[in-house]
Amino acid sequence: MDNKFHIGYDTYTPFLLGSYPALGVDNGRWGIEYWDAAGGLNFWIPFPNPNSQNNVLFLQDVTANVGIGTSTPNYKLDVWGDIATYSVYLASDAKLKTNIQPIANNQINKLYQLQGKTYSKKLNQPMLVTNGITDTVKLKTIQAQNARNLANNGKQEFGYLAQEIQQLYPELVSGDTSSHLSVNYIGLIPIIIEALKEQYQTVNDLKQQLNQCCPNKQNNNTGQLGKKGTTIPTSNNENTESAYLLQNVPNPFSENTSISYNIPENSQKASLHVYDMQGSEIKNFEIKQRGEGKAIIYGSELKAGMYMYTLIIDNKEVDTKRMILTK
Repeated sequence: MDNKFHIGYDTYTPFLLGSYPALGVDNGRWGIEYWDAAGGLNFWIPFPNPNSQNNVLFLQDVTANVGIGTSTPNYKLDVWGDIATYSVYLASDAKLKTNIQPIANNQINKLYQLQGKTYSKKLNQPMLVTNGITDTVKLKTIQAQNARNLANNGKQEFGYLAQEIQQLYPELVSGDTSSHLSVNYIGLIPIIIEALKEQYQTVNDLKQQLNQCCPNKQNNNTGQLGKKGTTIPTSNNENTESAYLLQNVPNPFSENTSISYNIPENSQKASLHVYDMQGSEIKNFEIKQRGEGKAIIYGSELKAGMYMYTLIIDNKEVDTKRMILTK
């Protein structure tokens, strides 16, 4: 009989093909078995075949859920692993929706409370229990799969913690039977877009206010405070030749922001000044260290709005940029 398939019950007792071959020989390319305990049909790859796995495809009885790499699928398709595709289309026709409302401002404001995280993943899937398994091929298959899971530890990723999103947007968080939480990241996109539109309108309003109250500062090209993105000619002052002032990051910001700059080594005096849109100085920093450096602006020390910051070296303005504080 062609030994391409092993067919057995969840007790791992051979059903049709007789006893398993000894280890080290061809134990079949695929295994198919019905699990009474889990309630479904399981496809697996027996040891010692390459990429041998206990759960490759699992078809659940009661729910008709399909699991890839898991015997406990909690969704119509539950995949333990990475998925690649060329494109994804989600049903979003207005005819399929009801109670359609604009996103409220309080939903947008909660977006600024989210804190992105960097983290290392634990396991691609839970460690499989081997207690009570007497079938040698099945035991070796599970041990090989557990070893690969351990090797996948430590993958670095960026994202959010589901527990934190659940506090702000419970509609975007779902739990499974293992008490593991999942996040609907796509659901955040409309909120992010509305927040960007709101900030865009705020910036335009502040620009209009700036043009009305400070027209000379926007159009002045003589090196005075408020000129837009220009640098001081270096022919009369070599100290500003390698100086620069970068845009603050992040911008806009709500908690704190970082301003990077470079101060030439032969500079006598350097300072960073922060002004409100009326031209009044709010803060200033004397910079003693030469070379590249950073200054931190704390949002808790300022009111929400637009500000300008200027780098001055040896009484010459190097550059002026704008920053926006939102709260």
